[in-house]
Amino acid sequence: MTVRFRGRELAYASQSGFEVLKHIVEAIADVAKVESAPKMEGKTMMAIVSPTTHKKKPVGGAEKPQATTPPPVAPKAATPSATEPPSQKLEG
Repeated sequence: MTVRFRGRELAYASQSGFEVLKHIVEAIADVAKVESAPKMEGKTMMAIVSPTTHKKKPVGGAEKPQATTPPPVAPKAATPSATEPPSQKLEG
């Protein structure tokens, strides 16, 4: 996070700048942690924050159920196909 000061704002940077960054850090404390405390570099005051780690799901534990699909059903041949030889009927 960075706060940039312009002009006469630099006169108040040490007071209000730290208060602003401190307030922001407190507001995001549940989702981020401070890696580097606020520090002044020229006209910019900055603080480095990173996200907090979340609980990971167990790897070998319960897996989410997969959707089941019915097994494929072979279509019934109503008429002989072109690849089958014609059947011969004997009349007698």
